Amino acid sequence: PNNELSLRHQTPNPPVCHRGIMNIPVPMSQKRLERFLSVTSSNALDHFDQLMEKISSNRLIILLDYDGTLTPIVNDPSKAILDEDVRTILQLLSRHYTTGIVTGRSLTKIQGFVNLPDLLYAGSHGFDIVAPLLPVFQELNNGRNFSEKEEKIIRYQIAQEYLPTLQDIKRNLEEVLSTIPGAEVEDNLFSVSIHYRNCDISHIARIQEIVIEAKESNEGIRLKQGKMVFELQPDVMWNKGRAIEWVLSKINSEQIDFNERTQKSQPKVFTIFIGDDKTDEDAFELFNQTHFEDSDCPGVGILVSEESRPTHAEYTLRNPSEVAKLLQKFVDVGVANNLRRSPCQDRAQKSLPCEKS
Repeated sequence: PNNELSLRHQTPNPPVCHRGIMNIPVPMSQKRLERFLSVTSSNALDHFDQLMEKISSNRLIILLDYDGTLTPIVNDPSKAILDEDVRTILQLLSRHYTTGIVTGRSLTKIQGFVNLPDLLYAGSHGFDIVAPLLPVFQELNNGRNFSEKEEKIIRYQIAQEYLPTLQDIKRNLEEVLSTIPGAEVEDNLFSVSIHYRNCDISHIARIQEIVIEAKESNEGIRLKQGKMVFELQPDVMWNKGRAIEWVLSKINSEQIDFNERTQKSQPKVFTIFIGDDKTDEDAFELFNQTHFEDSDCPGVGILVSEESRPTHAEYTLRNPSEVAKLLQKFVDVGVANNLRRSPCQDRAQKSLPCEKS
């Protein structure tokens, strides 16, 4: 559409190191997880005061996975409906802080599930990003000006050249897997998701063989594994962590520009990312203390899990219910301290990090 900026990045296909988990290659970033978190001693709700100390006077950004984080995992992916109470919390949250969803779902699906237009969305594991337009993004489009009535958003896509291949893979897998009861192929645009949650355990090995064969038959495609799902994606150096890093770089650039124009100093951005799956480790690693002690983009990861496990995250929550409780706490902080959007983004009607009035 004419009112949508589209930045499509043609990404090279560098070699990627892998190791096997159930014979499924995974990124090297998951090879050495930095800490083993106990769900009984690292709960973010129990350590909320400590978390607030980390945020300090920084301007907060809150990014979340969807399935297993905002909603429980369900047998039918199409029925992962967001609870209305949680939607209300997200809406309130976005009044005080930049709020976004980073998910393996396609952009269209996640926007339909959440149905909050002011949020930032990164679909297909970060390969497809849409966000309210920041002033800095206008520079990427040669300073294009927008009318008051024109919707201001930006669309950023990675590895668009792989879309025809992924569509061919989807069609072939739908045909081949149609004979296996419970197997489901989901089109997430930049990712083909093969769900086996509803399959008899005796069929899983065969499904895995079929998926591996699809990967090996198509150049430039990688195979990752999530919770009862195989994911076929473009084999490029991009993931949820890289997507979040890109978003933060644009926000920081916009903030620097605002500081220079107004001669006012804005606080640093502090990011919280909450997720439950293996694919979220790339995002957790971005804020791992061993990598970002003196970073210009400080933040923490929060793992949603009922069980203790190795992770790059720093805190845990047990389930989506606890996630909602934590988000409500941040809403309460925003209300109590009259936190609002930054003035430079308010004039563009955007949801960005908070600052005190």
